[in-house]
Amino acid sequence: MLSKTIATINFKGGVGKTTMTWCLAELIANYHAVMVFDLDAQMSLTQAIAGNEGSFRANKFSKWLETSSQQEKTIYHALKKYVDNSGYSFSSDYIYKTQRGYDFVPAVEDLYWLDLEASGADRRTIPGFMRSLLGKIGGFKKYDYALFDCPPAFTWLSYSVLSCCDLILIPVNPDFYTVGGVYKIFNALIKWIEPFPKIGLFMNKVKTTIDRKTKALKMTSETQSYWDEVKEICEGIAEEQNLGIRCFETPICDRVSIK
Repeated sequence: MLSKTIATINFKGGVGKTTMTWCLAELIANYHAVMVFDLDAQMSLTQAIAGNEGSFRANKFSKWLETSSQQEKTIYHALKKYVDNSGYSFSSDYIYKTQRGYDFVPAVEDLYWLDLEASGADRRTIPGFMRSLLGKIGGFKKYDYALFDCPPAFTWLSYSVLSCCDLILIPVNPDFYTVGGVYKIFNALIKWIEPFPKIGLFMNKVKTTIDRKTKALKMTSETQSYWDEVKEICEGIAEEQNLGIRCFETPICDRVSIK
């Protein structure tokens, strides 16, 4: 197994899961060996990393991904073979090394149909997939961190990830629907995930204003009210369920440089 496994989730799209996973990978890769997984069939992280490789390397990545798909060496094919018990394996051929120094397992469009293709009996084997996969990866290379960009839904594949994670990060946006969805996320995690990992929430895409006294940036009153509501929800759930939940007080501001 890898030293630290971190998944970024939210059942609402557009909250910044992909951006946060990408930023963490860029940062941690300066100090540690990092493996990054894109498990969302929308392939946003895959497209972002490919586009950031530069024209020559982006073309190289496209050819590599095409070859991997033809040779059935993608995360989708690995899971299919695991479920079917038909020669499941995982090697360095499945992994792309980025110019930024971290290794990357991209998503493929076939992940869209994964839950439809798996029968009821097959699905019961999926939760053990990612733990098995990380064990295989540890057999040929040592990574300090594994980061997972999960889809905006509780799929069988994301279930296998959340079942073996040390930390789950939940980005929250300052809007009614995102904040209201916090209950749904915790209800699903409490019902399905055991042992329960540490949970960290943070406010993303924060709208700011300048404090008249200190001249420092601070949340707008509207954003602060949403964040206070999130913290109240988390404190209640943490106390009721005896869970390790932390709300990080440092917000991620909505700025063009991150976009």
